[in-house]
Amino acid sequence: MIIIGDLHGNFEVIKRFLSVYPVENTTFIQVGDFGIAVAESIQDTRRDLENLAKVLKKGNNRLFAIRGNHDHPEYFDNTTYFNSVVLVQDYSRFDIDGRNILFVGGGVSIDRNLRIKGYDYWKEEEIQPIKGDISNPDIVISHEAPLIAYPDNSRLYDEPGNLIKSDALKGRRILQKIFEKRPKQWFYGHYHRSYNEIINGTVFNLLNINEFYDNGIIPFSVILK
Repeated sequence: MIIIGDLHGNFEVIKRFLSVYPVENTTFIQVGDFGIAVAESIQDTRRDLENLAKVLKKGNNRLFAIRGNHDHPEYFDNTTYFNSVVLVQDYSRFDIDGRNILFVGGGVSIDRNLRIKGYDYWKEEEIQPIKGDISNPDIVISHEAPLIAYPDNSRLYDEPGNLIKSDALKGRRILQKIFEKRPKQWFYGHYHRSYNEIINGTVFNLLNINEFYDNGIIPFSVILK
């Protein structure tokens, strides 16, 4: 299982990774800001997914991606594209490599006031209320982080009256409820840096943009430019 940080539509880095590390029969999981329908047409999006799927199929690989704050929420409904790319719906659970994984997409664009609604910003970008069973996941994949994880709240939410920051805080509080179920691991992105920590027994891995983290017996990570 290989976890991928934010891509923002730069699917070429997956192709480069596979050219250097030609893995086979591997599941890739991407933590949001995948790059779906941001200022693109539906036709362009399907073409990009088809090209990516062709590369994955060569090694019998597959990819699961959640939505970030820069992805069109409507696409993430558990549809499998070209038998290789799954755009995962919020609060879905899949058993992958013997581990039960809970997927939670969404986040807040700090610059949403500068974006165009329906073009590169969607009101539904935020983390949505919990739906379904969230008990006992082995791994959580999200775009944002729960309150307890990096980055520290005091540096983010110290502006009373700032609706954008209060919305971000609300989303992290939702994720905090999931953390209380004590998953073994938690992977997220959004902040474009690498950072690892252990909190109350949960291993948190924040992935940088274009970072690939091998969650195998001997983990390694690589960032491709």
